[in-house]
Amino acid sequence: MIIEDPLVVEKINAHLPGQIRVWGYLETQGSFHAKMDCDSRRYEFLLPTYTLMPMAQWLGAPPGATRHAAKSTFRASRSSLDAFSQAMRLFLGTHRFHNYTIRVKEHTNMSLKRYIKAIDVSDPIILQNGMEWVRIRLHGQSFMLHQIRKMIAMAILVTRSETSLCAIEQSLQADTCFNIPKAPALGLLLDRPVFDWYNQKIDSARRQPLDFDKHKDQMEAFKEQWIDQQIIQTEMDEGTFELFLDQFDAHRDHFTYLNILDRINELAHGVAGLTHIERPLLEQRLAVDKFKVERAPTDTALKEATTKCSLEQEKKRSEQGLVKAKDLAKEAQEKVDALDVQMRDLEDGMEKKEVDYRTLCKYREDLSALLDDALAGHELSNVAHDLQNKVDQSKEDLGQVDKDTNSLNDVRKLIKTADMSLLEAILELRTSNKENSLGPGQVYFPQEAFDALKKAREVYPRLPSIKPPTEFQDVADDTGAFYSPMQRYLWDVRRQLAKLIDWCDNQVIELMESKSEREIALNEATDNWNVERRQLALTLA
Repeated sequence: MIIEDPLVVEKINAHLPGQIRVWGYLETQGSFHAKMDCDSRRYEFLLPTYTLMPMAQWLGAPPGATRHAAKSTFRASRSSLDAFSQAMRLFLGTHRFHNYTIRVKEHTNMSLKRYIKAIDVSDPIILQNGMEWVRIRLHGQSFMLHQIRKMIAMAILVTRSETSLCAIEQSLQADTCFNIPKAPALGLLLDRPVFDWYNQKIDSARRQPLDFDKHKDQMEAFKEQWIDQQIIQTEMDEGTFELFLDQFDAHRDHFTYLNILDRINELAHGVAGLTHIERPLLEQRLAVDKFKVERAPTDTALKEATTKCSLEQEKKRSEQGLVKAKDLAKEAQEKVDALDVQMRDLEDGMEKKEVDYRTLCKYREDLSALLDDALAGHELSNVAHDLQNKVDQSKEDLGQVDKDTNSLNDVRKLIKTADMSLLEAILELRTSNKENSLGPGQVYFPQEAFDALKKAREVYPRLPSIKPPTEFQDVADDTGAFYSPMQRYLWDVRRQLAKLIDWCDNQVIELMESKSEREIALNEATDNWNVERRQLALTLA
């Protein structure tokens, strides 16, 4: 093509029908690929505002002249337009749009995620025949098949049925299944591809960026003349959006998520159908958690026995001690293996219960949110207030248990840090002359262990104190090894720390039992509160 001709665009357009236009041309890199180098896309959707007409008003205008007049004269209220805009903005950001495309088994979690960069709903405009329209502009990295049409439809249906926006939020969550219809394709337009990444990487001294804004005025005039007019005329002749609303209304019972009371009842029945698994699962969880705490000393014994077997110095000191250490390690390993079997028995069947419990918690959470929306601005009964106070108190009690548990877990870690520091100090004393350098009355105590114990006391002031050893017996340990008085002193401190760990473990087990009961109490209080609020919501309907 000869591009030196400054009128080449006009000459090309002179040979094209009016519905097809060339705006300009640019020289690109040789590797440029229009599809692969497009990093995002802008779409538009032209929508008649009568689709936002409240359902009661729409159903009150039967098809024919009355319906035609209602469509032409309808003007969306500010509240309806704000509700529609708010519904559309819920799609902004990265979401899993599995309910907004065709269902394909091959879809993965990543392939179902899309990033919507911007959504704008214009102010209403009066176009041909007096009908009011709005233009929805969407900018996203990419869109799946039917995604925009289903997004528009969902926002329309939520607005005209005055459904809580929770329905849209729930539709974007994993493991949900929403039957969402497609809005008519009539109003959908690919406005332009966007090549921001390509424009950033090119040499601006040699190449011009791909920018459609320089042709914006021409493009807008073209859309109004050829595209908008065609959409409007088709709607006037065929009533495409009217047919969409009528088809939806005829099958409205298939879309229970649009009626907040239907959804409340559905979730309430879902909660009731799964509460029976709650206590058995939490008790099973408690048994597993308690078992993990109770088996910790056995795991520690195995670790220590294995460590002693691996010490070359201990091998040289006492072959007999090494044999005993190996026997202890073998015995500890047998205990651990037996405990592993018990753990598998305790965990048997938990996976299915965990799945059901997660579903129960989600139902309970969604039900609470819907009831919050349904009763916003309404005065609750005295019974409901009392039940709400029980829920709040249960949450506070559970929060205190969690706080105490976290503190004890931190203390256990600090004690184990001190214990490991003492063990390392003992091993160091066995291979060095540090003990000989200590003066009368001096004690070798590692700073790390001291700091850890001090911190543990600050974290949990109720931690029992430990008594310093006062007598030392010159006897062998369980592997037959003998230790100096200073080493024996540190070993005795370690035994005191082991008692502290036992005390912490017992406290943690008590808190586990308390947490399990308080979780059940909180959930029962929440369910009772929601039952009372559901009755109130049904009364107000």
